[in-house]
Amino acid sequence: MIQYSNECTNIATTIIGILSCNIGNTHTHSQASFHATLETLKPRPWVIDDLDAALHALQHPDKYQRKVIMLVDNAGSDVVLGMLPFARQFLATRPQCTVVLGANEHPSINDITASELEGLLDAASALLGAEDVLSQVRGIGGGMMVGA
Repeated sequence: MIQYSNECTNIATTIIGILSCNIGNTHTHSQASFHATLETLKPRPWVIDDLDAALHALQHPDKYQRKVIMLVDNAGSDVVLGMLPFARQFLATRPQCTVVLGANEHPSINDITASELEGLLDAASALLGAEDVLSQVRGIGGGMMVGA
């Protein structure tokens, strides 16, 4: 079994959260909750499972990550319980890394728009407080979001 640092384990946990949010998104008519979906995830290895390769790369941040671009599409739990924790984990553990969140400029089905994401980032920063890494990055210039 491969041993990972605590920060890689935390990132793996946020990735599993992202998967749960996306799977739960396909079951919105059945009232599936985040935790219920999380409990129904099949154990690894998954059909397509590159998590070990990704975590290996995360063990060497100086070699692999200088800029991370995360495309945020679905609104709701995908953003709040999936992508924001993932972005915060990167920001907290990789100070040399630039994190950019990308969102659509115009609405499309259930996707979050760039302006909605900007408002959500402001609200999350206010809620988390000045000491949180998200608030600190937002305070430097707020340039962590881009529309597409």
